[in-house]
Amino acid sequence: MPDALFTFDNLKERTKDFCAYVPHAPTDIEQRLIGSIMVKPDILSDVILLIQPEDIYDELARQVYSGMLKLYGDNQPFDIYILTRFLCDNKIIAENSQFFVWSLMENVATEKFYPIYCSIIKECSNRRKLEGIGASTMSRSTSGESSELIIDELDLELIRLKAKNENDSKPISELVNAELQAIQDKTLDKGIPTGYSDLDSYLQFGFKKGQMIVLGGRPSIGKSSLALNIAERIAANYKTAYFSLEMAKSELTNRLLCGKAHVTKEDIEQATDETFQKLSDAKNVIYKLNLNIYTISPLTPLSLKAELKRTKDKNGLDFAVVDYLQLMDYHQRTDSLYHKTTLLSQAIKQIAIDVDIPILVLSQLSRKLEDRFNKRPILSDLKESGSIEQDADVVMFLYREWEYMKDFKKKMLPTLQNFAELAIKKARSAKTGNVILAFYPQFTQFEQLTTEAQSNYLELINPKDGKDEQKTN
Repeated sequence: MPDALFTFDNLKERTKDFCAYVPHAPTDIEQRLIGSIMVKPDILSDVILLIQPEDIYDELARQVYSGMLKLYGDNQPFDIYILTRFLCDNKIIAENSQFFVWSLMENVATEKFYPIYCSIIKECSNRRKLEGIGASTMSRSTSGESSELIIDELDLELIRLKAKNENDSKPISELVNAELQAIQDKTLDKGIPTGYSDLDSYLQFGFKKGQMIVLGGRPSIGKSSLALNIAERIAANYKTAYFSLEMAKSELTNRLLCGKAHVTKEDIEQATDETFQKLSDAKNVIYKLNLNIYTISPLTPLSLKAELKRTKDKNGLDFAVVDYLQLMDYHQRTDSLYHKTTLLSQAIKQIAIDVDIPILVLSQLSRKLEDRFNKRPILSDLKESGSIEQDADVVMFLYREWEYMKDFKKKMLPTLQNFAELAIKKARSAKTGNVILAFYPQFTQFEQLTTEAQSNYLELINPKDGKDEQKTN
């Protein structure tokens, strides 16, 4: 029978106390766990989810456990005889170590304590890893390396360590009951309205928690303006964070003021009483927005996640914008822009899930778009931008016909300057399609258009069959 230390209730209560005075080498517990698996191999499927070979301190015990995992992965049932022969034949252990394998079963009276053994082993493993991280950090802190780099990589190591300790699964019975209850209570996530009703209609009520939404377009097409307009509209009712890597806070604030007041730079230079009154009225509206503007440089996935989590924990947070992806830094060196962009997009998608908010990310598109006759962006224009298309839940492209028109055509159709197309090319659990918006470049404002105005625009760019144009783009 096991001694008093190893009674089920006692072990569960004293796991951390046990690890406090045996932080490095719980070899007897490791041996009891492996012995428990030999007594009842079926428990290995549970143990695998909790313990990796690297978590086991004793080298010989780690080798035996690795052999078990190899047999399990090959769908080969095993007992003490098969396991010992496999370990020796594959030179995982020496022939003279067979006695050790056989001895592992001797101290096991019952296998029912294996969850507690796993808890102790994992706790001790985490403590060893934390000591290693701490020692490495102390050493690097005196090496002349950038403290910012050391902090970023320390944060990454801690995130990885935490991720390895998480095993989040729920039975479908629990999930479906919670979903039905949410519907009954009218608390189902219907999304955050963007403020543009046509866009919300395609997206099924707007942006959803955990989504990564990509807004792509060529330079100077109006991506930042549209993103700021969306952020402003959302911030009227939801707590919003805007991360700008291209413009200063003052420039963004100026855009918000001028856009809301509908005044131009020329109006500001003239500084009339009427202009000042418009700006003052706009200030009173903007002042009430739930909007924080960040200009963190360099912005890495680690600093983005840290700031989002800090903001959400302190004041709450519903939505975030990153302007724009290709200007972000990655905390480790990458061999190419493609690889860097892939790592960034994967990280941002995971951050959206972890922080449980939608994140709108702006992205540049391939220059090859300019070589085509039809300059409207398509999904393949993201192919050179890592795995953005794959990672994103929603992909939207902004296009303005005016930017590609010849001068003589601009003179013939000057009103086209005030139209923009927002093409939804990918939308998980939603619809794809085109939204036509009004654009006022002097105010950097995008506005909703009536159905009639949208039809007029389509007739202007394709007089014969405007409706087909909308469907195919």
